Amino acid sequence: METQIKKHTIYVEDNKKAVLTGLSRVVSIFDKEIEVATPSERITVRGNGLTASELNVTEGKLVIEGEYISSVIYSGQAKKISLRGMFK
Repeated sequence: METQIKKHTIYVEDNKKAVLTGLSRVVSIFDKEIEVATPSERITVRGNGLTASELNVTEGKLVIEGEYISSVIYSGQAKKISLRGMFK
């Protein structure tokens, strides 16, 4: 059986507002960086004065506003690191 990955969208308006959908969770929110996760990867939005102005967990939607959005970066899911066997 084939696993279907939920699609996501990113809409950036005038480098001051971004709307993200299809999210599974918000990882972190800081003034210069907001990191979110989709079922398949992580997305980092960077800029200045960033705030999460609207969050709908049920729909997986996040609205980010700020002084300036400078970049949107995709990265793979963070893998859990096992420390088993490192210390004796």
